[in-house]
Amino acid sequence: MAGSSSLRRRRTRLGVAVRLRMLARRRPRQLALAVATSGISAAMLVGAFLVRPDDPGSYWQGLLLNVGSTLLLALITYGLVQAVVVALNESSTIEHPRFDPNVYIRNVRRSSQQVTILETCTELLEPWMSDDFLAAVEESLRRGAYFELFILNPDSTAARRRTDELGPRLDVTTTIYTNLRLIMKWRDECQGAEFLSKFHVYVCHQHPQVQVYRWDDRALISFHIEGELSAEAPQIETHMTSTPWGYFIDKRRAALTADKRTCTLDQYRSKELTLSGPADDPMTIDVHYVTDQGIFYVRGEELAEDPGLAERAFVQMSEWQNEPPTEFSVRQVRGAERRRANELFFRKYGERFEICFRLTPRTSDS
Repeated sequence: MAGSSSLRRRRTRLGVAVRLRMLARRRPRQLALAVATSGISAAMLVGAFLVRPDDPGSYWQGLLLNVGSTLLLALITYGLVQAVVVALNESSTIEHPRFDPNVYIRNVRRSSQQVTILETCTELLEPWMSDDFLAAVEESLRRGAYFELFILNPDSTAARRRTDELGPRLDVTTTIYTNLRLIMKWRDECQGAEFLSKFHVYVCHQHPQVQVYRWDDRALISFHIEGELSAEAPQIETHMTSTPWGYFIDKRRAALTADKRTCTLDQYRSKELTLSGPADDPMTIDVHYVTDQGIFYVRGEELAEDPGLAERAFVQMSEWQNEPPTEFSVRQVRGAERRRANELFFRKYGERFEICFRLTPRTSDS
């Protein structure tokens, strides 16, 4: 019995230590403030008891006692209120059998703080639903909400693997291309609108591992199951603020954003090329581009304006964000290679181009 009691005490101490470490990671400022307040309160109460009642400084005794006890009471009250709030948040977790896009669109339309989506690809940006969804997004942006979409890069290994997993049920790569085309078209139509400063799309090479549809402080969460569509999996609806779920999702968002292969919608749409030649001043242009097994093809109207430029110039371009540029040679493609490149351009942009160039990495002896 004595051993069992000792074991329970050790487990209790371990549980308290774990909770304190979690609190320190999730809410370091609040923990620091609570520790500082506790220290000040304790110092005041100790100081009050050190002053004798008949001492001329008894006025300070009363002051220190009153202020110290008030701070201590405020700290205890705050802790109780926080415990009640956390309990209410946990009790408000709801399970749903599947994702309902129409309900989510209504929730987005009412949002005024935050809309965040982590997905492989989403039916919200399919042709039959994108108008309603993007109208709801625009309304939430006008109400002051901050919008984030994390979606897989259709050329990534993760997208190809997910397509293989789902087989005939869903072509993930094609769906992502469609999602991104529609969102680029909508953003072009809204060009110049002030609310676009709060609209952010991240195209990721890492699989998100979790599906998240957030509106303000609520979110629908589910995990990807191999061979199953995420939208058809059970969904957990829960609060995001001051909860383990919110902490987990924030960590996942941070990891996706920090990945050097993650790009913004602008970076997905075009790349900045710097052309240099033996007798030419460097020229920087933004071009549409596609990749095919590591080979870059770029739209070439601007390059073709100077017929000899491509032959005598080389290109500098960064393949990933925050990386130094790589040097490429430039060659115009024709025939079957141009047709192949144009199929890729059509899949990404919904249009084909008359002139395309291939970028080939320059070797040290070229």
